[in-house]
Amino acid sequence: MLVFLVGFMGSGKSTYGPKLAEKLEFDFIDTDELIETVEQLSVNQIFAFKGEEYFRQKENEILQHLSSKKNLVIATGGGMPCHNDNMEKMRAIGLTVYLKAGLGCIMQNLLKDKGKRPLIDGVNPSELADFISDKLDDRKPCYQTAQLTIVSKGLKSNDLFELVKQNINPKQ
Repeated sequence: MLVFLVGFMGSGKSTYGPKLAEKLEFDFIDTDELIETVEQLSVNQIFAFKGEEYFRQKENEILQHLSSKKNLVIATGGGMPCHNDNMEKMRAIGLTVYLKAGLGCIMQNLLKDKGKRPLIDGVNPSELADFISDKLDDRKPCYQTAQLTIVSKGLKSNDLFELVKQNINPKQ
């Protein structure tokens, strides 16, 4: 069984993912970290030196590689589900869980590590809220096709575990 955590950057995928994996007795993978390891470059460096299109292709390759694995919780990059029909592919091979976060929560989380986020790294702080809001509006239709939507604000790890456990298909 594969469990894909999807949602905007700063929505809690990398925070909740390891906890959920532990409770499910699955392994945990963060696709951005996996790409960084394979490429031996940070996501920012990949965007700067090779471009976003190259990065999106790497995400697609990682998804193809992971499709044959079992018992994984996978935190996807924020844009991964919205490119190359990846959400459709993830829905076909596992459970997709949209961690839905509001603009305020996302802003708070992103301001902590803005330098690690290539899409917002060069955005003027006074324009950050509008940029995030626009990008989130673009991606919401994709995120909302997830099989399970959970609001991440105030979410407890045990509640996430119970909701995911109820929706796991043992045949996957």
